[in-house]
Amino acid sequence: MRRILVAALFAVWSLPAVAAPGDTPKDPKIAPASWRELGPMSFKLAKGETFRLVTVGKMQGETSMSMNGQDMSFGMSGTTVSGVKTVVASDTDGEYKLDMLTDELSMKTEMEVMGQAMLISILNDQIKVVQGDNVLVDTATGKGGDMVKMFQGQGVGYKAKGSMTITADGKVVGKVEGDPAFIKAQGMTPSAGPFMVVFGKDSLKQGATWTVETDLTALQQLQLKTPTKLISTMKVEGLATVDGVECLDISLSIPVKVAGAKAQMEQQGVEVAFDLKNMAGSTTGHAYFDPKAGRFVYASMNSDIQMEGDVALPGGMGQMPMKMHMKIKAGVFRVPVAATAAPK
Repeated sequence: MRRILVAALFAVWSLPAVAAPGDTPKDPKIAPASWRELGPMSFKLAKGETFRLVTVGKMQGETSMSMNGQDMSFGMSGTTVSGVKTVVASDTDGEYKLDMLTDELSMKTEMEVMGQAMLISILNDQIKVVQGDNVLVDTATGKGGDMVKMFQGQGVGYKAKGSMTITADGKVVGKVEGDPAFIKAQGMTPSAGPFMVVFGKDSLKQGATWTVETDLTALQQLQLKTPTKLISTMKVEGLATVDGVECLDISLSIPVKVAGAKAQMEQQGVEVAFDLKNMAGSTTGHAYFDPKAGRFVYASMNSDIQMEGDVALPGGMGQMPMKMHMKIKAGVFRVPVAATAAPK
């Protein structure tokens, strides 16, 4: 039973996990608008400006594995929402330092293990796991004992804080600093920065296309030992209104292909090595940028990823072939809040 739980949790840990503020934003109303020339684009942030980057995602996944000659498969689905409080700590010569804090975390994942439904619920630092009618873990009541450690991979980002510096065109410069969980989370972002878009120096005409190269170093708690290059293609589709705000509509296309990579995850004493034979798929979507205010407004993303490899289970429990197929649909919102000091 423990081996199956570890295998199932490995699949869950490998999924992008995001955090949840109190009220979940609703999808905005988007409508096409007539094109007009806008000239060069840049981000315009001000010291002390405070906002939240909120991600709302829905995931569906299928996992198959073989253990002791027995083939198993299970499906999973989940809803996640993420909110990261962001404060513009400084504005110097066109570069902006962002102090960021994951101040709330919630997630709900449903899956089936050994013919019984399992529900994993996380709210901030509280974890509850129910299999069938049996409560396996409930940190609010102290139930679960050593088993709690097996389920803490998704809650590791709560209260994680850090900082990064971006240029006026949206590119991250220098090192990302902060808690280990914060730094790892940046490695799983398939873009060059927190706002999805990096602008070129030229005026953006309708149909203009450019690429941005970034590194993928992590999938949630799964760390790739060798970073994988991603090439993001961005294209100006035109103008659109987002809840009445005129925005530049930029489409995003990010193919993902990894072969023969080594990865590992460490969480609360549980170490899992993964020989990633193949990972292939893509992320596509649209990012919307307010040219007048110089700020990111909203993005919609769709990911379809397949992975295949061998998992080395901890404690000498053996090696297990595993295949995973994940589909994720997400929206990323910029939500303004009252100006405050940098997150503590």
